[in-house]
Formats: sequence, structure tokens, C-alpha cells
Amino acid sequence: MDKRNDFRKEHLRTLLYELKNASSTSEGRYFHTNTIENLITHFEEVKTENDKNWVYESLVEYFKKCSEFTPSIDRQTSKDLFYEHIDKITDYYHNNLGFTMLINRSVVYFIYCLIILLCYIFFNLYVVAVIVFLILIQITRTFKKFKEKQVYGLFW
Repeated sequence: MDKRNDFRKEHLRTLLYELKNASSTSEGRYFHTNTIENLITHFEEVKTENDKNWVYESLVEYFKKCSEFTPSIDRQTSKDLFYEHIDKITDYYHNNLGFTMLINRSVVYFIYCLIILLCYIFFNLYVVAVIVFLILIQITRTFKKFKEKQVYGLFW
């Protein structure tokens, strides 16, 4: 195992720990601490050394920006930080490491119920059974990724 990789990963963990301690519990989601923690957890799986350097430098820059907003952060600033610094990294993790975007469960379940209802109205019960089966597979897959810390989200 490369010592430099260990140093970068541990340095990122230290920066995350400092950010968590500097912000309140309610502000933690605005700093995307869970997403960042998952990115750091899977840092060693990043494909090439150049990509690792890019991820490391991007996250360090993100932490520097966060320190400017540590006393107080609002929702719009949080979105801006995410799209400026984290979005490209999560795209990389999504495309290369199998990460999945975590969406609010209420919204997801509402959409699933709507799909099932529409299938029931326009098709027969067999189509509904197949759709329910596919939805259960999707829910299971997402839960598995959540347990493996391979998820990310805007306010998570």
C-alpha cells in the first residue's frame, strides 16, 4: 500500500472531522458531510494516480471554502458549494465506482406508487406484478449501496 495514499486519505478524514466539529449537527447536511465521508471511504478505489490527486485537491479546496462558511451556512450557499466542488467528483464516483445518487425516500416512494397506480389503471395485474418486482429489486439495490457507503446526495 502506498504511503502517500494513506496520507491523503487520513488528511481528508482529519479535515472532515474538523468540519464536523466546527459546525452544528443541523448544519452538517449543508456541508454534505455524509457524502464527503463516503467519497473518502472509497478514495483508495479511485482508478489512477492523477484521478486521486484531482479528487484530493478538489476536496481540500472544498474544505477551504467550507471554513469560510462554518459559523453559518444557508441552503443556497450549500447548493453552490456542492455544484462547484463536489458534483464533478460524485459524477466520477458514479461513473467509475458504481455510486448511486440518494434521493428523498418520500419522493421516491410517491413516484413508485404513482407508477404502480398508472400501470394498474392502463394495464393488467400481471404488468403491475412485474413493475412491483422491479421496484423491489431497485429498492434492495439502493439499500445495499447505502450499506456499502456508495451513495451521495445534495443535502445528505
